[in-house]
Amino acid sequence: MKTLRESDLHDRWFAIHGYYRFTAAEAAEACAALKNKLEREKKGSR
Repeated sequence: MKTLRESDLHDRWFAIHGYYRFTAAEAAEACAALKNKLEREKKGSR
């Protein structure tokens, strides 16, 4: 079992590295999805 300190450091490392790497891909995907959605809505309203 990890010590509290090791666990804390690991969680902090993951929060910084894992979180940002994950959200960068997610953000790009969400942005593309939102753009597509807006385009469809624009076409639908005409």
